[in-house]
Amino acid sequence: MLNVTGRAKQQLKELLESKGSDPKSAIRLVVSPHKEGKLRMVIDEPQGNDQIVKNDGNEEILIFDSKLQPVLEGKVLDYPEDNQDAAFTLSNIPDQNSK
Repeated sequence: MLNVTGRAKQQLKELLESKGSDPKSAIRLVVSPHKEGKLRMVIDEPQGNDQIVKNDGNEEILIFDSKLQPVLEGKVLDYPEDNQDAAFTLSNIPDQNSK
């Protein structure tokens, strides 16, 4: 499953609020049609076979089609505090056995 950090969850919620989105809407991760292998975010409503990520307030904030699950398995979605470009990052979960 995709691991979403607390900071990323907070930024997703703030992004939804800033867009004045419908309360049923969430941020959807989709494959970019123009950049092969790249993901982008759009505002959408959950569908039947979506994976759903909720924040601590039990609000649906991030959704993605279950077909993306293999691509996102073992990944971390973060919003680093020191990120000067203010962007979400998607990286591999550090391997605990390599320490």
